[in-house]
Formats: sequence, structure tokens, C-alpha cells
Amino acid sequence: MVRLQDRLAELIGSGPTSREPILAQMLERDAKSSIAYWLQLGVSVGIATLGLVLGSTAVVIAAMLVAPLMGPIVGLGMGLATGGPFLTLRAAQRVALSVLVVIAGAAGVTVLLPFHEMNAELAARTVPTALDLITAAFCALAGAYAAVRTTSDTATTAAGTSIGISLVPPLCTAGFCLGTGQWTLAFGASLLFLTNMVAIVLVGMAAFLALGFNQVPIAALESEHLARETGERVVRGVARQLARLFASRWGSWLRMLMPVALVGVVYVPLRRALDEVTWQVQVRTGARALLDEIDAEVVSSRLRVERHQVEAMVIVIGSRADADALQHRIETELARISGVTPRVDVRAVPDAEAAAAVTPIAPPTASEPVTMPEAPPAPFAERLGEVHSELVEAIHARWPAASAGQPLAIGVDATAADLTVYVVHVGAPVDDAAREVLERSLAVDLDVGVTLVDDVLPSKPIVEVEDDAAIAHLASLLARARLLAQVHTCVVEPAPEGPVVDADVDGIEISEPAAEVPSSSPPLRTAVRALLAGQPRVEVREGEAWALWFAIDGCPADAG
Repeated sequence: MVRLQDRLAELIGSGPTSREPILAQMLERDAKSSIAYWLQLGVSVGIATLGLVLGSTAVVIAAMLVAPLMGPIVGLGMGLATGGPFLTLRAAQRVALSVLVVIAGAAGVTVLLPFHEMNAELAARTVPTALDLITAAFCALAGAYAAVRTTSDTATTAAGTSIGISLVPPLCTAGFCLGTGQWTLAFGASLLFLTNMVAIVLVGMAAFLALGFNQVPIAALESEHLARETGERVVRGVARQLARLFASRWGSWLRMLMPVALVGVVYVPLRRALDEVTWQVQVRTGARALLDEIDAEVVSSRLRVERHQVEAMVIVIGSRADADALQHRIETELARISGVTPRVDVRAVPDAEAAAAVTPIAPPTASEPVTMPEAPPAPFAERLGEVHSELVEAIHARWPAASAGQPLAIGVDATAADLTVYVVHVGAPVDDAAREVLERSLAVDLDVGVTLVDDVLPSKPIVEVEDDAAIAHLASLLARARLLAQVHTCVVEPAPEGPVVDADVDGIEISEPAAEVPSSSPPLRTAVRALLAGQPRVEVREGEAWALWFAIDGCPADAG
């Protein structure tokens, strides 16, 4: 066994004669570099915390290179491998104090910051998996190699190890989460640090044993430090007691089992997290493929898969019946793919034909209202044909045209006990008081209960399209405007700041600015452009900010 250890040590350039000097240097370095260590650690905490908050990978990498926390953790592995109680306890003490300093420092910096936004850099360090443990194990091998090689050619290895096995950034993430009250995420970040630390200790200990460092008479090397009367008295006192335990019959087994037990503790949540990530990737892939296969014209879609929850929202152009059928299909397929009950919301916005079928809007002449398709007769439905002209005249007589504009189309639904009247107009919405007066007046004139639906096409600019609900509303407005020949859609686009879009018309190359829709979401911008691309009677002009409104017989210079 000894020959095998010596042979392996020689193969990596760290012969048997270098073991004792390496251990002696490790003991002396840890004793003399206290001030430099804590200074480097404090600097790395500030760099890492600000880098994480800013979402800067480069700054976080800089903190990894500055952070000295790898040293005492490797020392802990060496102490367990050699059975040195003083080296083990001093390294463990420094690691524990470092953890407290980093978390407290990061939490303090976080409290002083004017904003506390969770970004990708922070979130990536809150969900460790078993893959992180495997990655840390390989990095720990490189760290052990750098520790036993005293030549300068290991500088690159040490730097790569510091970057590959993240120690200070997860602790800073835990401090950030504690400072913002996000306890669950703080636990995840702490678990990532513990995973990396355990991997370094276990793999480092195994590597040092394989290289024969257990052959070094550690007791003789530590005796000088244990005999000192100044500094680290508590550590020396406990080390003397621990030396008896390490020298006992079961001491060697105890040293081996300590890091193994820690690996077992962290592996359970890491394995669960890996299973969850695997499930999310599989479900997200299957769900995306399902949404891509939708036959209907999709305006916008959104998918959310996390923590065994699946949510999907789809906006399609079509009828409500089509949307209901599609929703049932998506729910069934997502349940099969994921094994959980998904939350699916499919919204339909009508095209020209669907709008005409669903909403009873008359052609663009106010004097010829269109009724809903035939339905089982209600009391008023039997005489609707006789009084429809009276209905139109009554609406025109009482309609607040000064603010709301003239009615452009009047639709009637007489399938229920009460009469539902749809009035399409360009202008301002009819206020509640005016609508109630209209409903009462019409009810008296027609001797039936009346519900008035104000189907307004706004003449004041729409300046923001922020979410899927706004897309659905805009699509519904554009569908109604398509049916009315006198209604124009007015759009203002800002001057482009970026590249232009090239088009070719009749062999002539034209450069046109790309439309900038006021939305932070690229899918929403794409959806708005798609809706406008198929819209007739659209007038586009350049202005300071994006806006959209409707007008009669052409767009004025300014929105009204």
C-alpha cells in the first residue's frame, strides 16, 4: 500500500519527501496569514454581493478568484486524512467563522441597497442538484492537485478550481435572501455551499490518503503549535482532547465517516432537486412541442413550468367554441405529459368572420341593425322585426353623440327574457349614468327590460400594451374595426434608433424603420405587429411615442 501511494505521488510530481514540508507549510501559513485572509474574504464578499445584485457574471468570477475560502476547506480535508486534530479544528473554526462573516456581510450590504431584485445570477445559486455535487467533486480533485504541487505551474489550476467550485457567491446569495426575507431561497443557496464544501473535504481527504499523507508523523509537526501559550488557546485545548479520539481504535473510521455522512445528508435534497429539474425540462419540451402543433392562428402563448406546477395561456384568433375545444385538448395532453393537473387558459379573439358570428354587429349603416341568429323565441323576439326601426330611432335620439360619437352599428340579442343591445361607436366610453338613463328610456319605449352594451372603439390613444389581456382586448377592437368601412386605425410610431428593415417593392429596395411597440416583452411586440399587419385602413405616421386609436373617415393629425 505504501509503495502504491509513493508511486502515485511521484506520478503527479509530489514525491514522498515533499509531504512533510507541504504539511508544515500548511500549518505555518494558516497561522501567519490571518489578517490577509480576512481582508481578502471581506473584499470578495463586497465584490460577489454587488456582482450578484447587478447580474454581472464577470464581477462574480472576480470575487471567486479573490476569495480565500478554498484554503481552510482543503486544510480540513488534509486534517482528516492525516489525523491531525489541531489542523482539523483550526480549519473547521476558520470555515465556520468565514461562513458567518460572508452571510452577515452580504445581508448587511443587501439591506443598504435601494433595490432588491432577484435576477438570474442569484436564482441560479438557489436550486442545487446532484449534478452540482459531481461538478464539485471534479473541481475538488483539481484543488487537491494544486495543494500538493508547490511549483508555479499550478496557478492556472488553482484559478480554474476557484471559478469552477463556487464558495463565496452561494453564501452571498444566502445573505441576500436573508436580507430580503426569502428564507426558502436562502436555504437553497446554503445547500449549494454545503454541497461544494462537502465535496472538497471528501474528495480532498481521499486524494491526500491516496498520495500517502497519512504516513507523515502529524503529531510531531503539531506538537510545537500545541505547546504554544499565545493565541488559539481554545483550539489547542480541544485539539488535545480530539487527539485522543483520533488515536483510539475507531479514530480512523470516524475521520473517514464524517465527510461521507455529510455527503449522505446533502445528497437526499440534491437528488430530489435533480428529479424536479429533469421533470421540468421534459415537461417544458413536451409542452412547447404541443403548443407548436396548434392548428389555430396563435396571437400569443405563455408557458410556466416549475415545482410540479404547469400553467399555459394561449390567445388564438377564432371563436369561443374553438378556444374551448383547444383548451380541453391542451389540458388533456399536458396532464398526460406532466402527470399533474395543469392550469390552462385559452382566450379567443375574433377575426372578421368570427366577430360577425359571435357579436351581433350591424353592417356599417346605423339604420340597418343586424339581429342575432335565430333562437328559441322569447316574448320580445316575436315582435322584434316590427319594432327594430323604433329601437334604432330611440337609440339615436338619446345617444350622447357629443362625447361618444355617432352609433355606427347596432346589434340586438333577443334570445333571453330581456333585450341586449350592442352599440358600436368611435369616441369616448358612455359613462354609467348615461347608460342607465338609456336603458330605462328604451325599456319604457319598448316595454321590455333592456341591457345596453357599450362597444366602444376608443378615439383617445392606447399607449401601452403590457400583457396578454391587453393583446386580447386590442385584437377584439381591431376585429370590430375591420367590419366598419368608415373606421380607420391610426398608429403613431417613434423614429427608429436601431437598424432599419429592408423591403423590396417592385424591384425597388426600400428601408423602413422597425415599429417599436411600448412593451418590454418581445412576444407581445410581435403579437401587436401581427395584428396590425392584417388590418385594413391602417394609417401610420412618425411621432415621439407609440400610440393607437380609431377615427372616422381618416386619421386627424392629432388623436382626439
